[in-house]
Amino acid sequence: MPYSPAHKEQSRNKLLASAFELFAHQGYDKITLNAVTEHAGLTRGAFYNHFSSKQELYREAMKFAATNSQIVAQMEKRKNGSEMLISMIEGYLSQQHLSNTQPCPLAFLVTDMANQEPEVRASYTHIFENITHRLTQLISGNQRKRKVMPEAQALAALLIGGVAVGRALDNEDLTNQVMNACRILAKDSLERVDD
Repeated sequence: MPYSPAHKEQSRNKLLASAFELFAHQGYDKITLNAVTEHAGLTRGAFYNHFSSKQELYREAMKFAATNSQIVAQMEKRKNGSEMLISMIEGYLSQQHLSNTQPCPLAFLVTDMANQEPEVRASYTHIFENITHRLTQLISGNQRKRKVMPEAQALAALLIGGVAVGRALDNEDLTNQVMNACRILAKDSLERVDD
């Protein structure tokens, strides 16, 4: 008897969540398909029912993680623009986020991305553009979006870079200082846009 569409979607999501978790912590090259399927509690056959290659899985896992990431969840709350942005900045540049709770693929895969195939980098670029577009909408309010786009791109890079550097450091005090400095700069940038 064939599996139901709901079961197939559940299996696919298990593979995507497992793949992203493993890729985010160990990088693309160190992860095998066997590791992904074992971590998901599924078979290699289940993998090939959904994906044709490891590269396709990587692209789709990034998209899955971006859709379910903390930054997107914060943006979807639709509070007042500046209130929501401050809340999102605080959450994104937090120890909880550094500790891998709903990690953002943009920050957690940034060091892995430079060595990937063009199709994978294109997916990463698309996710970055989507985040900056959403930030632009939230920052812009009544201002023209073209005027705000550079600030949104810089804010996205500051957030992503802050988390990437924070994860790389082995000194907790220094990590906290870097994260705090990024929070201050991010909030200051929002105040400059409002002026």
